[in-house]
Amino acid sequence: MRDVAEILNHWQAGRSIRAISHSLGASRPTIRKYISIASAHGFRVGGSPPAEGWQAFLRDAAPELFNPALGSAIFAELCSHQKLIKESLEHTNVMTSWLRLRENPGIKVSYSSFYRYIKGHLPEYLEHTAITIRREDPPPGEEAQIDYAYLGLWQDPLTGKKHRIWVFVIVLSP
Repeated sequence: MRDVAEILNHWQAGRSIRAISHSLGASRPTIRKYISIASAHGFRVGGSPPAEGWQAFLRDAAPELFNPALGSAIFAELCSHQKLIKESLEHTNVMTSWLRLRENPGIKVSYSSFYRYIKGHLPEYLEHTAITIRREDPPPGEEAQIDYAYLGLWQDPLTGKKHRIWVFVIVLSP
């Protein structure tokens, strides 16, 4: 919430949305959202902040900022499936639980929303250690693991020109 207060203080001081975004690292749509809340309640550029402070003002004016479940239909939908989510998280990780939940008809939420829900409502499941499943190595020649990636720029010592370097790696089973 301190960041929101800083955003609104910068705005009231007359700084542009772009300047606020650059100095505080907040996205412009986020800054506009907070400015619209303040503007809707009569605050203007060059004016003074609320007597009780921005945090207390926002707690009354926009309670969903403090408790996202209040303003989110997605969180409400996930709350109705909390038992299923808990059962899934007992045996697997967050990503796999989300993928399994999306198999149910009518439940379509993004992974980031699902993760925020878990972080806010079921944080104990984020502390689980990683699940590792060992399997037998395949016989020699039965499997190959392939990876392709961008490594970065390389400067040619003769021409001084920079080139993108890509790598292709294939590892055969032992």
